[in-house]
Amino acid sequence: MNRKEDIHSLCLKLEKELSGIAIPISKVDLIVKYCRNNYSSVKILLPFIDNGILISEKEGYMEGAAALKIYLAFHLWYSNKNKKAVRIIIKNNPVLLTEGYYFEYALAQNIVSLIAWSKGELENAFETIYEGLDKVKDKKNNHSANARMNMTLAVLYYDLNELELSYDHYTICQKELHLCKVVYDYGTEIYTLIGLASICKQQKKYKKAKKLLKKSLELSIKYNMWMTIARSKYELGCIGILTGEDIQAMQLISESYEIRKEHNSSAAMVSCLHKMGDLYLRIKKIDLAKEKLFEALSICKKKKLIPKQTSIFLLLSKVYEFENDFESAYNYLKNHKSLLVLSNESGSYNKNKYLQYIYKTKKAEEETENQKQRNAQLKEANEIITKQRNDISEKNEAILRKNTEKDILLKEIHHRVKNNLQIITSLLSLQSLNIQDPETKNLFKNSQNRINSMALIHEMLYQSDYLSKIDYSDYLNVLLNKLVSSYRGDKNNIDTIIDVPMMYLSIDTAIPLGLLITEIITNSLKYAFMPDRKATLSLKLIALHAKSRYVLEIGDNGIGFPDDILLKKSSSLGMKLIHKLTRQMNGTIEKDNSKKGTNYIISFEVDKTNMLS
Repeated sequence: MNRKEDIHSLCLKLEKELSGIAIPISKVDLIVKYCRNNYSSVKILLPFIDNGILISEKEGYMEGAAALKIYLAFHLWYSNKNKKAVRIIIKNNPVLLTEGYYFEYALAQNIVSLIAWSKGELENAFETIYEGLDKVKDKKNNHSANARMNMTLAVLYYDLNELELSYDHYTICQKELHLCKVVYDYGTEIYTLIGLASICKQQKKYKKAKKLLKKSLELSIKYNMWMTIARSKYELGCIGILTGEDIQAMQLISESYEIRKEHNSSAAMVSCLHKMGDLYLRIKKIDLAKEKLFEALSICKKKKLIPKQTSIFLLLSKVYEFENDFESAYNYLKNHKSLLVLSNESGSYNKNKYLQYIYKTKKAEEETENQKQRNAQLKEANEIITKQRNDISEKNEAILRKNTEKDILLKEIHHRVKNNLQIITSLLSLQSLNIQDPETKNLFKNSQNRINSMALIHEMLYQSDYLSKIDYSDYLNVLLNKLVSSYRGDKNNIDTIIDVPMMYLSIDTAIPLGLLITEIITNSLKYAFMPDRKATLSLKLIALHAKSRYVLEIGDNGIGFPDDILLKKSSSLGMKLIHKLTRQMNGTIEKDNSKKGTNYIISFEVDKTNMLS
């Protein structure tokens, strides 16, 4: 029997049982009982809930109506109608507490707390749960309520990355569930297993996490709870990705998506599509990755899921970067950063430790005059801290917005400079087509290579996370490959040996040094090597202990040039540039005669004001 048949059977069973009951109040109690066991399928039970509320209000059975309205509020919350859900809860919760409907009371407190949490109102979220625990602490048969509210506390602490506190509350939740005699909450039991699995996943205990999730999936199927079936499959898929089981992971996440799609669970659908897109990118199925991510983006825009839309933009940027479509990648990255500022993701969950103290002391406070005075002082101090925190948050938000705008502007500048330099090289290339003289044509080619060495720096800067420095090791690898390809084609017999550790140089050093290396390598490619002979270009860059001084060893194993040719007195433009660029960097250059071919040792200095770690 599949899930649809199970739900259909549930409805038929409920209809049959209701038809056999003549007393209206008994019908209401039966609907409440069904809701307790099947609230995760509340959308299916919605007609019965509405009918039960009508019967209750007609018969004056207000506690029954109040209980059913909490399940209506659960449905509204699930449908993102938060304001209406909260209004219903505020109106009906006092009745639940008075009449002993502690299960529904705890469910209502959880909904209000999670709505506050989603808006970044941490104090309200914690206060709602601790208030609920305090009000049911001396009540009889309160174990299911305690279990449910402790589970919510575990979720909140998990979001704050307080894994130890989260684990403690999940443990309390399990203990309370074992004590339940009147109402047993299977949903809370299953979500607790999923929560504990999430903690294990964070701690990289994947085997234990999978065991917990398989148990949660087994129970979810047994009790026909589609939400937790989908969640368990999704979490198992996420662990599969982490452990390299890509095919199984894709199957589980796809199954989770189909369940969530059937029930129109928009936010959860987006989570599945995001994971599938990420997985397709990993296995280099780019078209499928795009398909899933654009589907997710469509849902985000329709349902106004800004935080999820932000993460989709970031992943799309990586997809287009993989395709070398850097313009599209940059546009999606820009959209990601803009939404990041608007949604205030980076600042909405302030994790100050004092929150834990507030609610721990609130739980243990004694009703004495002295304690009341201390509580009043704490409240005043918290108001001051909250105000200060809000002031700091506003300032940080303004700084973040300005920095983001500056970053976007700088990236755009580097992008445009690189494009303009490429236009210049293209014009030079077109112009050289009309030139017949080989020497003049060669001059044009040399100029193109010099411009390309500068354009490459600007290209790497706008692609980098750092806008004022580049990884020079990566830059030199790309530069030498482009120079060799330019003069000798892609198929050549030239080896390049590059010995440069990861180091970051500012643009003021990177450009003249790049031009200097371009000139030396160009000379080697033009004059050093005999045709059809294996050749080697070598480059080594060393940072001395002083950090502000560097030594560049560069050259070839070619035919060399006579010792009587003096570097400074050479009439060659290239040699003159080598000398002037060395002097510009406060450096010295000497020919290394200990090696075969033409080799140089160049020592230069970086201005300490421009030094980068």
